[in-house]
Amino acid sequence: EEHLKFLAASEVLVEVGDDLTDYAEDVERNSFNVYRCFLALYGADRGPEEMRSFIGSAEAVYAQALARLDTATAQAWQRRCQEAKRHGLGSERGPGGGDWELPEPIDEVALRQRLRKQGALAK
Repeated sequence: EEHLKFLAASEVLVEVGDDLTDYAEDVERNSFNVYRCFLALYGADRGPEEMRSFIGSAEAVYAQALARLDTATAQAWQRRCQEAKRHGLGSERGPGGGDWELPEPIDEVALRQRLRKQGALAK
């Protein structure tokens, strides 16, 4: 059960990392993206700050879950993450430990208007 809790905590960070990486593409495709949700809820000024706070909380859960694993499993996991250059590498140190780059918020209304003018979007 501890392994499942750890994997769930890890998956949150992986999904956030994927959404940060795919943000611009997801905006263009109008696809679900957790960062887009934070920006829609909190706005372009406060959204990134709220996203960082969410990541910090997720890192805390991840670090606690990792600490509950047996040493050999935890070390093997950390080696695997380093080799794969996994999103949030360093999150095992807790809040603020990971390396997270948040993209600049995109003005989606302006983008959609521009794409409509270019004929790339149906009305």
